Amino acid sequence: MGFLRPVPMVKIGLVGLKADREPVVSLLHDLGVVQVEPLRKEALELLPADRGGELQRTVSDGLLRFRTLTNALPRAPAAAPMAFPTLDSILAA
Repeated sequence: MGFLRPVPMVKIGLVGLKADREPVVSLLHDLGVVQVEPLRKEALELLPADRGGELQRTVSDGLLRFRTLTNALPRAPAAAPMAFPTLDSILAA
């Protein structure tokens, strides 16, 4: 797979349990076999309402952008894990 070069793609649909959705989509995306794109609001209006809401959509879009950026960056050696006792200490790091 080339870096930032278009490759032939086919639109697919996945059917499965709702509980398995996140792990399956994450695994397929991490393997580089699918490209996940956020759903446009116009298309979202045609689908039945889910319990998620706008906050879940915002977090999912942010996660998608984060994964895309991390996949584009060169791999670096992993540093030693750090422990953070509170959210404030994480944000201050």
